[in-house]
Amino acid sequence: MENEVYLRSQDLIKGYLGFIRNVRECDEFQHVTINKLFELKSVLSNIHNVLTLIATLTVAKKIADVLAYEEQQKQSLISSVEKKKANSNGFDIKIEDSEGNNILVEVKCNMLISGNKLGAQQMKGILNDVRKLRNEFPDEDGKKIKFDTSKYIKLIAIVDSYHEKFDE
Repeated sequence: MENEVYLRSQDLIKGYLGFIRNVRECDEFQHVTINKLFELKSVLSNIHNVLTLIATLTVAKKIADVLAYEEQQKQSLISSVEKKKANSNGFDIKIEDSEGNNILVEVKCNMLISGNKLGAQQMKGILNDVRKLRNEFPDEDGKKIKFDTSKYIKLIAIVDSYHEKFDE
């Protein structure tokens, strides 16, 4: 339905809560099935999507504050982030506002390997995103964006996933 707003956060969290509720209701050690393992795999893969959504919403709110958006503009930006389905094509945030601000943002929420560095595939993904922002051809695995990005301010937000408080 066109009026229905797709809220990514609700959809992703619903799967997690449903799985947890199901595990609590039965003795999981007696009911481990292939279907339960696939359900767990799906829930765990969505954790990345939830973390990226939280980071993207944080970046959108910060941009709205920096641009001194009024509440309606800010809510519109936040809504545009939430309407976007996880892993969809395009940039995480695209702003074309009435004040002439044109901004593209890619948000990366990668876990550091051994708590201190990015892996080779993670770096490759970041570099591909930089190339897309610059409207260049990415490597053999990437896709080129089909619109001119030259009139946009381009940002990559990388979440710092290493924090000593995470160990507590």
